[in-house]
Amino acid sequence: MRVKGIPVINLHPALPGLYDGTDAIKRAYRDFQDGKLKDNRTGLMIHYVIEEVDRGEPILIEEIECSKDESLHQLQERFHAREHELIVNATAKVVQELIAID
Repeated sequence: MRVKGIPVINLHPALPGLYDGTDAIKRAYRDFQDGKLKDNRTGLMIHYVIEEVDRGEPILIEEIECSKDESLHQLQERFHAREHELIVNATAKVVQELIAID
């Protein structure tokens, strides 16, 4: 998906291929609490938008380790603290790639 030749990107609070759609942090947290979260890690990704929700090619990925002493709210706050930097870095990366193409 492109708008006037510029790719559309999205921030998704999960690792590629996991927890597509809404409530990704909550679903990862539940899996962690149930002992089902691989390596006790979830994460964030910035990806190119395609028709399939949250399935576009990742631009940047950051893993976040869950802690047994952490509430869902605390995990969400850690996600939000990282999201701002990650989206800025991913946007800069995409812009640099677009400039290199021209």
